[in-house]
This record gives sequence, C-alpha cells and structure tokens, in this order.
Amino acid sequence: MAVNIHFDAVPDLNHAARYEIFSLLDRHFTGVDEHVFAADLATKTHVLRIFDARGQLAGFSTLEYRRRTMQGESGALVYSGDTIVDPAAWVDTNLGPAWVAAILGLHAEAGPLWWLVLTSGVRTYRYLTVCVRRYAPAPIDRLDEQAASLLSEFASERFGPEFNADAGVVRFTKPQRLREHLADIPDHIRSDPAVHVFLTMNPHHTAGDELVSLCRLDPSNLTAVGLLALRRGRRSAITPKAKAATAVTATA
Repeated sequence: MAVNIHFDAVPDLNHAARYEIFSLLDRHFTGVDEHVFAADLATKTHVLRIFDARGQLAGFSTLEYRRRTMQGESGALVYSGDTIVDPAAWVDTNLGPAWVAAILGLHAEAGPLWWLVLTSGVRTYRYLTVCVRRYAPAPIDRLDEQAASLLSEFASERFGPEFNADAGVVRFTKPQRLREHLADIPDHIRSDPAVHVFLTMNPHHTAGDELVSLCRLDPSNLTAVGLLALRRGRRSAITPKAKAATAVTATA
C-alpha cells in the first residue's frame, strides 16, 4: 500500500511537484508536451498523488470539480484528467479507491455528482465498468438514460470541436498516446466483455482517441466491488484536505 496519499488544490502545487507529475506522465505516454501539460493542469482544480515507500511519486490523477446546475437541479460535475500509476507500483498502490473516497469527501453536499471520464486505455474503462452499476454509453442492462441525455452536452461544453458526438470520442489536436508497454492488452483480460465493448466503441484508441463516458458518482450507483473500493479508500490516510471549488459555473 502507498505510504503517502496527497490530495491538493492545484494552485498549492510548487514547481517541483508539477515537474514530477509531468515526468511520470511523459514516461508512460507519447506526445506529452510540457506547455500543453501546463495549460491543461491550469484548468484543473485538484490533484491526487500517491507516493511509494521511498517517497517517490508512484501515481497521480488530476481533476476538475465544479458546482453547477443540471436540468434544473443543483449538483456538481467532476472531470478526471491525466491519470497514471507506474506499473511497478500497481500491486502496492490504491489510486482508484483513494480517488473515489477523495472526490466523495470533496463533494459532501446535496445534489448529484456526475463523473465525466475519458479513456484511451482499456484498464481505466474496465475500472469504470467493474465499480459503477449504471453509466453511459453502456449495454442496455447497464445504461443510465439520464447520463446518456447529458453526455453530449457536457462533452461539447468541455472539449468543444475536439469532441466528435457521432463517434462519442474526443480527438485532441495534440493527443497523448499510451506507450507500447501500456497500450498492449494483457492476455488475462483479453476475453473480458468490457474489453470487447471498449474496442468496439473506441477502435482508434491507439491513435489517441479518448472515449467519453458519464456516470453518477454516488454510493448507491457503486457495485459491490465499487463499495469495497470506497471503504478501502476511506481507510487511506489522505493529506492534506484540498479546498473545495464551490462556484456554479454552468447550467444544463
């Protein structure tokens, strides 16, 4: 298990922390541009970082959390941005559980919390399908129809012309692509139905296409695995407490 988990507001990160995050991302993705990375990080509100026993950064996830009104109801939208865990730390880190616990702790207010997530790799998509009961896009037995009705509007608002509504993907002008050691699909998950669904919906993921998904992030919408992850994340020592972003920035 990771020794330290930090959840910070982005403005609180110093130059060394920002460079450490950039360097970890660059080791596992191609097409990472320092100026694009800095501009993207400036749009985020928080970052979750996990450190190993040596005090080295083992993984991180950036995110943007905004209060807003959706279909007449006050709530919030969280968009998860750059995310990576060093493969050497996969067994010992708990980024996913810590992320869910941190976000729900940050929200801690009335109203729905929606999670807008981009996936260019099958591992992140599998995490969504294993931990969340209903989402969009999804097979009919897992489909959240409200999420489906909100997805295109949220994605268009957030990504503009880089969002292709017909394909359901974001095609960035300067895409980041997983390096070969992470882009390959491991044999032990190749037959997983979720892998087939992901490859069908995002056939050009190796070129950097990012599949857009949306789900309600709430304990009632978590599977048994998701609830177990939430409990595990809440047991983590997450420090310091990040400041919440509370401004309502848009309506839908």
